[in-house]
Amino acid sequence: MIAVLFPDKSHSVLHSSWFKFVKDFDECGKYSWGSACLAYLYREMCKACRVGCMSVGGCSLILAVWTYYRIPRLAPKSEIAPSYPYATRFAQRGMEYFSSPNTFLDGYRFILDHMVQGDFLWRPYEEYPRRTQREARAWSATTYIICFHIVEMHHADRVRLQFGFTQNIPQPPRCLGDHHLVTKNDVKDCNYRDVNINENNEWKGRKNLIMTASTQGFIDISDDQVLENLPTISPQQLARFMNDGPSHQNDELSSDDSPQRQPPPNIEQPLVQ
Repeated sequence: MIAVLFPDKSHSVLHSSWFKFVKDFDECGKYSWGSACLAYLYREMCKACRVGCMSVGGCSLILAVWTYYRIPRLAPKSEIAPSYPYATRFAQRGMEYFSSPNTFLDGYRFILDHMVQGDFLWRPYEEYPRRTQREARAWSATTYIICFHIVEMHHADRVRLQFGFTQNIPQPPRCLGDHHLVTKNDVKDCNYRDVNINENNEWKGRKNLIMTASTQGFIDISDDQVLENLPTISPQQLARFMNDGPSHQNDELSSDDSPQRQPPPNIEQPLVQ
């Protein structure tokens, strides 16, 4: 189980720190394996974005199944009716790959670049048989997810459609730069309960952060007036951003491609809200 949920890039080596969590199967079921698996996968995906990286660790099976159900054009065709667990649908014989890119990288890029409204399914499991999960409502909480020294954000507020809510303009994402600098060796002699105390406390109170229909501090994107007042981005500004990175993200966004930057705000924004 550990080798499937938390593989490294080699997919053949397992860290010994996991063994103590599976020696007692009665206690094993009390852990939040799903959130830890996501945190581990998010961190590995961050590492995979680095220049020169040729592979990715983490549970790529979750990422693949998530993609297949939400972007059907990328998925192999199957005549098997979906059933729980949904990943088994793509592990059967008789899959048809001719209409999917399969291992053709340019094919994936072409489909993603030419997606239109309706090509992405926000709630693909609604019509399928599914089990009632006790913690299902807590999945919509915007909070930290933790795996040992790894701290990532579960930004459910940015995918509200996935939970059946109207999507709003979310608050800026939390900065986790300092957390990404911490390695396992940095805290190898620490009790993980004493590491990231604030983040752990927020995670424990995740049921108080469950998504609701009305959330304070958000603007409904269905408001035409808000959309009309949004700034426009010229092709020159977009090309400059793609070439130089986010250093120009505070540039004034106007149609005349003005190089003038917006002055910095007077109020300091906390790294963790």
